[in-house]
Amino acid sequence: YLTYVYTYTVLVDNTNIEVSSISDDIIVTDFIATESTISITFMLNQDKDFTDGDTVNIQFYFEAIENTGLNINLATEQELMDIGFTSTEATNIVNSVIVFHNLADVYINIDVGDAITRFEHLVNDGTLVFE
Repeated sequence: YLTYVYTYTVLVDNTNIEVSSISDDIIVTDFIATESTISITFMLNQDKDFTDGDTVNIQFYFEAIENTGLNINLATEQELMDIGFTSTEATNIVNSVIVFHNLADVYINIDVGDAITRFEHLVNDGTLVFE
């Protein structure tokens, strides 16, 4: 396995970076994106036969994917748990007849006392929306 680290600047807000290999010589096994760097781990494609002296094509495709966010009013229990709600909180949100407009609504109506502390960053980055 090899890992390359690149620095980048996001030009469009509310996007996530995705990485794939352009060639079939390598397989991207992992990547970690922060706000300014991306670390890509890859390996040789084990389905191909390589011999000593072969040239390996290592090219990456970077794509900025729009982060559309998870609408709390339409989310499933599993989607809510995937972003950090407990199973009880997720069940209560899904079963609620209330339309949530902000984290304060969740705090007041579902008894998620630390909703703002736990989820404000997800609202700020567009991961959790109230539409």
